[in-house]
Amino acid sequence: MLVEALVTAIRHRWRGAPAWLVSWIAGLLVILAAAGGIFVLAQGAVQIVQQGPALLDRIDGLVQTIGGSFGLSEPLDLKSLVGKVNVRQVASSVLSGVQGIGGTVILVVIYFGFMLAGRRRLSR
Repeated sequence: MLVEALVTAIRHRWRGAPAWLVSWIAGLLVILAAAGGIFVLAQGAVQIVQQGPALLDRIDGLVQTIGGSFGLSEPLDLKSLVGKVNVRQVASSVLSGVQGIGGTVILVVIYFGFMLAGRRRLSR
C-alpha cells in the first residue's frame, strides 16, 4: 500500500511521466531516504563514541547529586553502581547496533524494489 501511495503521489505531481520513470523515481526516493537515515544514525553513533568519557563524567556527577539528595552516608558514584565502565566495549556495542540497523534498512530497500517491481501484479 505504501509503494502504491508513493507512486500515486509522484504520478499526481507529474502527470505526463512514463510509468517506468515514476517507478525509478520512487525507488530513488526510497534509497536516498534510507541512505540519509543511515548517515544520520552513523554520525550520531560516532559523536556518542567520541564524547564517551565526557558523557560518563556527566552521568557520574548526576549520580553523585542524586545520592547526595537522599542523604546517604556514603557518596554514590558510577563505579559503585555499575562497576568499571569500559568505553571501548560500550562503543563496540553502539557501533554494532548501528551496523545491525543499517543492514536492516538495506534489506527494506531491497524488499521495496521487489514490491515496486511486482506492484502491477498485486493490483490485479
